[in-house]
Amino acid sequence: PNTSTSQNPSIVFNTPGTYTVTLTATNANGSDSETKTGYIIVSTPVALPLVEGFQNVTFPPAGWFLTDYNANGTWARTTAAGGFGASTASALFDNYNIDEAGSRDRLSSPKYDFTGYSAATMTFDVAYSRYNATYSDSLAVLVSTDCGATFTQVFLKGGTTLATAPDLTTAFTPTAAQWRTESVSMTPYVGQGNVMVVFQNRGRYGNNLYLDNINITGTGAPVASVAIAQTTGTNPMCAGASATFTATPTNGGTTPTYSGGGGGGTYQP
Repeated sequence: PNTSTSQNPSIVFNTPGTYTVTLTATNANGSDSETKTGYIIVSTPVALPLVEGFQNVTFPPAGWFLTDYNANGTWARTTAAGGFGASTASALFDNYNIDEAGSRDRLSSPKYDFTGYSAATMTFDVAYSRYNATYSDSLAVLVSTDCGATFTQVFLKGGTTLATAPDLTTAFTPTAAQWRTESVSMTPYVGQGNVMVVFQNRGRYGNNLYLDNINITGTGAPVASVAIAQTTGTNPMCAGASATFTATPTNGGTTPTYSGGGGGGTYQP
């Protein structure tokens, strides 16, 4: 329904789009309302590849969304540093100024269609410096195939393992040499039609974390093929004689359908 008087309504959104939600509480002394603008995002899967370098000034990029659990700051776009190549911007989590106290804010991608591929790979650039051993942050990457109902963790690094530069007690801004490219196999998700990737900052009031040049590419599934060999009978043969053929499907092929020329032959698998 468009409106409901239930305390915990269940709403079905049948049309893709971004929706605003308003809750109004009323008693004998009056009423109060809270509105969440753009709170619900309903989208359909899009085709690979995923290519995002945060070059557009709009953030989050179209189809992406942010989750700010503490409401004290979250992922943002910065032009202070870009990853490898010609990038002049990146995504930043300012752990230097924002004390997340272990909160796990998310930068979530659109949903992608992985059907029709035999393999897939994700790469992204990261730059990070710890504040020190006490104040140290982590980056996790999660994958959901059910619109965020459940997640699988496919990447986790923190502290010195995540760091691309030495500890720094001032706000970290990476140089061109202080980036690293990470690679994650996405092959376990080929064949899935609804794959969402989440970059999760696990903040401990450490230092700035940068993310750039996110790419997911798929390798097309090989075209099914078949090898056919004659196993009995002569060739050429007399009219009315018979021959046996053996078919071997490959690359995911199934038992083929036999067909012949215009000689009126009969074919039986």
